[in-house]
Amino acid sequence: MSRCNNSTWSSQLPWVLLGLRTTPKEGVDASPAEMVFGEPLVVPGEFFPDAPSNNNISRLRNIVGKLAPCKQTYKPPDHCYIPRDLHSTKHVFLRTDAQTPPLTPPYSGPYEVIERRKKRNERRQRRHERVLHRLQRPPPPVPELQCPECGRLCGSRIGLYSHRRTHRQQLP
Repeated sequence: MSRCNNSTWSSQLPWVLLGLRTTPKEGVDASPAEMVFGEPLVVPGEFFPDAPSNNNISRLRNIVGKLAPCKQTYKPPDHCYIPRDLHSTKHVFLRTDAQTPPLTPPYSGPYEVIERRKKRNERRQRRHERVLHRLQRPPPPVPELQCPECGRLCGSRIGLYSHRRTHRQQLP
């Protein structure tokens, strides 16, 4: 245990623990490793054989030391996807780029387009110019369906279905 009295005792700790595991105990005639694994540990005579010194490691260090990182350049994309209908539509929706609470619609509008330019459209709310990639055309209008029983107009098939159901419940 004299080798553990110096300041680098932590580097000797694995060797001490290996010695404790492989030393047979008196009265049991078995080492702790034999009692755990059922067989004695096979300990090689030399853990680290002396390798012939060569210059491979120093040569590799010199090569890696001369390597310089490549300068990375960022090239922004030339264009973004813009639907063809956006150049001819009369109304647009504007995407909200700010962080919004959950269940908030990502687009506001519709806004009327009052002037067209190559990369910007001007919309009719405080005469702001907006970049094209934040705009979206509105969906096509939904044809109104007429209830055959009462003649009421509904905006969708689901609305017509629910109207028919409520209409049937009101009848005696």
